[in-house]
Amino acid sequence: FPHPGTETNPPPGGSNAYAPRGNDGDLGRALHLLESSGSQRVREGCGDPFRNGASSFLAGRDSVREYLEECAHLSLETEVENDDGAAARFLRFATHLVLYVDTVLPEYCGGLALPSEMEGGAEEGAALALRELLLLKYISYLSSRRDLWSHVALYSSLLSSRQSILETYSSFLVGVYGDGERRMALERARDLFPRGLDGDILKNV
Repeated sequence: FPHPGTETNPPPGGSNAYAPRGNDGDLGRALHLLESSGSQRVREGCGDPFRNGASSFLAGRDSVREYLEECAHLSLETEVENDDGAAARFLRFATHLVLYVDTVLPEYCGGLALPSEMEGGAEEGAALALRELLLLKYISYLSSRRDLWSHVALYSSLLSSRQSILETYSSFLVGVYGDGERRMALERARDLFPRGLDGDILKNV
């Protein structure tokens, strides 16, 4: 995290290991930083629903975990229409936020899990990969939008295993009938997927 207040300073072990340090969990100080920011855009936008996200990263520690898991829970539970409505925009936000955290703090992101009360949530301490679940839902949304088909390969390439990529992209290709669109989809797969996987996908469909 490049900005002051969002550095990481992992304590020795515990649930906060690798968590963003922020303001050591001081939410009041974090909110004050937003409201007194030198940026007019930040000051005016701190009442936005995504203010919770900014303040959680500034507060640091468990606030970040709670915010990420809450966003994922809401995104995965909400039905997304085949348009660019609020649910789709929030799903896009949550997916990219978790991808960002996974890039800079992979150990921390790997410990995120769905609440146990949610169907498919963590059971007996087993943490589900929120990154994977969000990616799969976002790919499903992209697949439902013909105008966004060109992005499906990119997000499929971010899935955690070759098998996941194979199954997900094969399912997508089944619904792609136009010769030009299918050619585009296969070219994107050839460019972005592990070597030879595009051939396996073709065999699978």
